[in-house]
Amino acid sequence: IALMIHGGGHMTLSRKAVRPAQTNFLLENGVLPVSIDHRLCPEVNIIDGPITDTLDAYKWMTTALPNLARAKGIVVDPERVVVIGWSTGGQLAM
Repeated sequence: IALMIHGGGHMTLSRKAVRPAQTNFLLENGVLPVSIDHRLCPEVNIIDGPITDTLDAYKWMTTALPNLARAKGIVVDPERVVVIGWSTGGQLAM
């Protein structure tokens, strides 16, 4: 599973900013991409917004997603996760 986090200075952009070529590359190599939106600043601070949303997405991805995928006949391993981010998404990935 790959958690994909967009950039945008914590103030702009969305999961739609992730390029299709990047998700296609992951799919072609047997990795399930999960691209997320997070709340943006300054409407919310960085801890209560982007950081919390990223942690919540990671928890969902490693707990609920495997069951949802299994129901569709897709096997995902919640022990094999990579977190990918661009620009400020890279900061959130750390």
